[in-house]
Amino acid sequence: MPTIFIFFGFRFLFYSNDHDPIHVHIVKDDCEAKYNVNPIEQVYNHGFKEQQIAIIESIIEENVEVITERWKNYFKEQDVMEQVKITKVWVDATHVYAETSDGIQASYAFADWPRLANATDEQRRDFHLSHFGIHWPQIDEDLCFEGMFKDNHLLDLLQKKQICYA
Repeated sequence: MPTIFIFFGFRFLFYSNDHDPIHVHIVKDDCEAKYNVNPIEQVYNHGFKEQQIAIIESIIEENVEVITERWKNYFKEQDVMEQVKITKVWVDATHVYAETSDGIQASYAFADWPRLANATDEQRRDFHLSHFGIHWPQIDEDLCFEGMFKDNHLLDLLQKKQICYA
C-alpha cells in the first residue's frame, strides 16, 4: 500500500494491485475516499465531512502530476516484483518481515500502521499470504510486498539480482 504523500493528516495512497484508471485513495482515521485523477472525480467517500472533502479535492488538484508520476513509476516497478518469490514471512512484537528466495529481507514497523500497532499479538500472527502481499483478516489490514521492498530501498537490489540471473 504505497503512500504517495501525507498532507494535514490525510494519507494519499494506492494499492499494489490497483487498476486503471489512475486514481488515489485517501485515508485518515477511520475514513476513506477514492478519486479518479484525470478528470478528478470522486468514486466513493466513507466518512469524510464536506469540509474535509474540499481539502482533499484541493490537494489532488494541486498534485495531479505528482500522483500520476508516482502511479506510473510504481506500476512499472511492479514488473520486478512479479519475478520475485517471497519464501518466508514472520512477525515479532514490533515488525513484520518478508524474505525472498535470494535471501533479501524487508520489514515494516507496526508503529507505521495503526491497525497493526493496536492489534494483539494473536491478531498479528493471524495473516494470510498472496502473491501480492499479506492480509490480516481479524483487523482487515493489507500490506503489499512491492511497497515493503520499495520503502526499504530494495527494489534496485532485486532488479540487479534478476539481471544477474537472466
